[in-house]
Amino acid sequence: MSTEIKTQIVNSFKDFVDGDEEEVVENLMKISENSKFNQTSVNKEFKKYLEEMGAEDDLLNDMLECGMKAFKECIVPNKSTLYEKPKMKLNSLKKKSTPVKKAKPESATKTEKAASDNSDSDSADDGNGKKTKAKRASGWTLFRKAKKEEIIERLQSEWNEKYPDEEWVKNEAQITSELSKMWKVAPKEEADEFKKRANAINKENGIVSAGKKAVNDSDKGPVSAFNMFNKLKRSEILAQYRKDNKISEDEKIKTTKVFTLTSKAWKEADEDTKAQMQTEADKFNKEHDRKPKVKESKSGSKDPKKTNPYLEFCKKFREEWREDHPRDAEDFDSYAEQREMNSKWKEIKKNEKEFESWKIIADEMNEENGFAKKEETEDKE
Repeated sequence: MSTEIKTQIVNSFKDFVDGDEEEVVENLMKISENSKFNQTSVNKEFKKYLEEMGAEDDLLNDMLECGMKAFKECIVPNKSTLYEKPKMKLNSLKKKSTPVKKAKPESATKTEKAASDNSDSDSADDGNGKKTKAKRASGWTLFRKAKKEEIIERLQSEWNEKYPDEEWVKNEAQITSELSKMWKVAPKEEADEFKKRANAINKENGIVSAGKKAVNDSDKGPVSAFNMFNKLKRSEILAQYRKDNKISEDEKIKTTKVFTLTSKAWKEADEDTKAQMQTEADKFNKEHDRKPKVKESKSGSKDPKKTNPYLEFCKKFREEWREDHPRDAEDFDSYAEQREMNSKWKEIKKNEKEFESWKIIADEMNEENGFAKKEETEDKE
């Protein structure tokens, strides 16, 4: 269950950071846990993390919105599942460098054997002779199974050299840590081979790949011009960066650097390129039925909310202000917009006639959306 939820979150970031989405999600989950799932703290810390990675402007706003949506809809409702901590055995808590005089038998415990044997098997015995559902295989689990003995031999050899008079005690946490390091630096060809084998096993067991379990494409929000630019030009930008700096294809470029490069390229792009990307984005959104999402109320309905004079004024003010101050302009200042808007509203409140006109506009809008006037409601009562 936790894997499916995490996969869903990872897939939601694919439009922004193709290839590095897992790293972003891991940090979002870590920030959520450290912030004790406080929405304000998570928003602040996740934004700070994205800025440190190099995300700016539209990319920063889009990723922050995506992250907070994942936080509210996936992480918070499922935190007990996502952050479930496995019970650790006493031996796994022992310090790695501390010699242990009492030797533990070389053979693994029954629980360890069962976990190892069943991690990638088609089905597992639950202890009562019944078969459980086959688990999803992944490149990592197959790699771990293939390389585990190699790691154990190496760790045991290093221990014997350092502590020749002490028996080596197998530490599962240390073994997993070493395997994880190996997996991260494994050549792309080797990693791809393990992933290919995992996909074949899943297909044989009738398990749909994680990618196909993603949310319906039409459920995602619309793609922006920058998103499309990032999607179409990212490979070209990185290829040029590798060439200029003599970086091999096997060497991974940090996500922070990728953000910086694509954001810089977008800022330097001419108006024709940006217009072309907007056209491509509009075409993509139309083909995939990507539409701006309607915010749901706490009850889960999508009915419009009741408005008031101030909200109607703000809506109109922003439309006019952004005609002269485009949101995607480099010098756009949201604080200046807010200050000017608040200043204008204070003047309107002092002018009874002007304030009444905004009240009429709000009342008409509420009536159009099915909200009865307060006076009418009282009369009916």
